[in-house]
This record gives sequence, C-alpha cells and structure tokens, in this order.
Amino acid sequence: MRIEQRTYYVADDGVEFRDWGEAHTYEKLLLACNGLQNRIGPVVIDDHLKFANGAGYVQRNLSEVELVRDGLKLLANGQHPRAYYEDSGKWALRRLHYRLDCIDDHGREWGQPYYPNQNRYRLDCIEWIEPEVTTSADPTVSGEQVEGE
Repeated sequence: MRIEQRTYYVADDGVEFRDWGEAHTYEKLLLACNGLQNRIGPVVIDDHLKFANGAGYVQRNLSEVELVRDGLKLLANGQHPRAYYEDSGKWALRRLHYRLDCIDDHGREWGQPYYPNQNRYRLDCIEWIEPEVTTSADPTVSGEQVEGE
C-alpha cells in the first residue's frame, strides 16, 4: 500500500490547481470577472427555469454592458474570449462571456444566448434552391435520385 500526500489549491469558484502561482493568478482573474459582472447587475435567480425558457428579459444599462464587453476583451488579451478560455481553463472568462452572449444590442438580458441572437442565426436570408429530381429507369434504384450524387 502506498499513500501519497497531494496539495490542491481551490479558487472561490471551485476550480482546482496544483500550483499555488496558477491558483493565485486565476483568483485575480476571477475577481476581475466578478467586478465586471457586478457592473451589469445581479445574476437572475431562476428557480423554475421560466427566465431560461424565454419568459422575459431584464433591462440592463447598455453603456455599462459595452464597458464590460471592452473589459472582457482586455482580460482575454485581445483574443476572442472563446479562443482564449477554451484551451486555458479560464472558467471565469467563460461565464462572463456566456452572460454577455445573453444580452442583445438593446441591453436586454435573456435567460440564454438563443433569444438575443436568434435574428443573427436566421436562415431566411439564404435563397433556397430546390434540387432537380429525376426518376431512374433502373429497377435496382428505388425512389428518386438527386443529380450530382
């Protein structure tokens, strides 16, 4: 039997580190992200998921939201936040980015990113082209065939 002693450092949000320096650096980042989130306003507590399911929004101060977006860019070292935090495990940045993704261009905070971004992802601006369909005279081919396949 072998017993090892291990030391872990746990940040305020539960992220674990083996190195004290990494934990300390992350904790400073967490404090900065929390400070930015406080500028937006309190996080909505949604016990029954009505807010998350689109039952309304919370109006935020748009100028504060823009300041927070600029602050997030600074914390992400000028990179797109998603590219910066996915490889680095910087969950504090991820949470802040997700929350900003839930705020539309008018400062309305929705329960999930779908609601403020649905117009950005609509496909009605793409012209739908109906493929030409031909029937095959070959009895081994069932149904219809699309040209080009």
